[in-house]
Amino acid sequence: LACEEDTGPFAGPVEVDETYMGGKRKNMPKAKREELKGRGAVGKAAVIGAKDRASKRVTARPVIGANATTMQGFAEGATTDDAKVYTDDAAGYRGMGRDHEAVCHSVGEYVRGQAHTNGIESFWAMLKRGHSSVYHKIN
Repeated sequence: LACEEDTGPFAGPVEVDETYMGGKRKNMPKAKREELKGRGAVGKAAVIGAKDRASKRVTARPVIGANATTMQGFAEGATTDDAKVYTDDAAGYRGMGRDHEAVCHSVGEYVRGQAHTNGIESFWAMLKRGHSSVYHKIN
């Protein structure tokens, strides 16, 4: 199922989330570490993904930046017009042209009724585990 043909947008409910992929700073050469300014996602690649709860299918792709245009464009392209979309409280998802509900991770809220992103977060965890332990380089 991992490399099957695209079956079109998800009908929902759909979880959408972004993550950042890249090496750990402590494993980088000193010269590379000194080039990086800031913390967290600096020097890493942004990836956005959607998981359809009904079919359990996931679609993901790298993006240039995690801004409102990119995040909303991906979410709207990956879902049908009438799909219910669940995200975290990232500002980039606000004002999306879909029936949308968000959980507020910044205040410790991870589940509210059917609103959660646990499925796509689980996908990110498995992807990152595979990247760090089996597939050391992913293109």
